[in-house]
Amino acid sequence: MIALCDRGRGSWRAIASVGFFTAACVMTDGEKLPIGEYLLVSVNGEPLPATIYDDETAIEEIAGGSVTLTAEGMAQFATQRQRRVWGRTIVEVDRAAGAYTASEEVVVVRLTDRDTLALTRAADSLVAQIGEFTFRYRRKPD
Repeated sequence: MIALCDRGRGSWRAIASVGFFTAACVMTDGEKLPIGEYLLVSVNGEPLPATIYDDETAIEEIAGGSVTLTAEGMAQFATQRQRRVWGRTIVEVDRAAGAYTASEEVVVVRLTDRDTLALTRAADSLVAQIGEFTFRYRRKPD
């Protein structure tokens, strides 16, 4: 599931592995489903692009991302990252798929070929804690 690399990249790979996913949702007692598109607005409280790795030879940043939750219980997550190495920029988009259940406080995603991810619900936001990184998504305005 997670490719571990030296010099701190193990944490980055953990992030990359939850980039996109597809999911299914179950709610009870008339609770409002968290349906909609959410845009990534910060990583560890830092606005995008947020640096997650920096040394004398390379800089890695999260440049964008989103999660879309549908009424049919499907979700898609996207994480766009960029790596600058020796004056060259490499842009990649990571994706994943799975199923979710939601309560008033939490959306729990079971990735199809990976682990479970919990997103905390707060008003118009979803927050994911992945290793040492906190990803905050805000509902996209209509």
